[in-house]
Amino acid sequence: SFEAAKKLTAAGDYDAAIDAWTTLLEEAVAAHGETGAETAALYYRYGDALLRKAEESDQLFGGEEGDDKGAAEEAPPPAAGNSLAAGNSLSAAADDTDGEDDADDAAAAPDKEALAEDIQIAFEVLEVARTVFEATPGDEARKGLADCWLRLGDLDKMNGRFDTSVESYEKCLALRTQLHGAATREVADVHWCL
Repeated sequence: SFEAAKKLTAAGDYDAAIDAWTTLLEEAVAAHGETGAETAALYYRYGDALLRKAEESDQLFGGEEGDDKGAAEEAPPPAAGNSLAAGNSLSAAADDTDGEDDADDAAAAPDKEALAEDIQIAFEVLEVARTVFEATPGDEARKGLADCWLRLGDLDKMNGRFDTSVESYEKCLALRTQLHGAATREVADVHWCL
């Protein structure tokens, strides 16, 4: 159920949460179509769980060390207009230029590849959620859209695309200010990201 998946995400059990969101999303897509308004929140929650898992894994890998951005390889920049066509998955190959720690790199490569794939999928489903929220009228859809912009900004920041992340955060800030007013926790959250 939706509440069970939310609890799994909040508890940090991201693998189980991702499975739960996937199941709920598949059911919603079957019932309402890929771009039905009912699917937007599920796309967002699925992408959010994937991104949370990636953020946690990136911290375990040490985040950005040297020139290697950990497993947070570049996801494609957001496409203008409709982003429902999902791009190809990333393949993360570890560049080992000094020849040391080959065994460690070989063991970490599958984890980094899985993390890069999670980041790519998170980008794709957050873009789909954004597109559906933009096409859906009402304040709830605008709140969802603001949340999408926040997480897309987080993803861009994780990938070192700071200019793009600022643009996403500013879009989130504008929406949240309109919806909640300037002196609210929701707006302060975005200011902290900026």
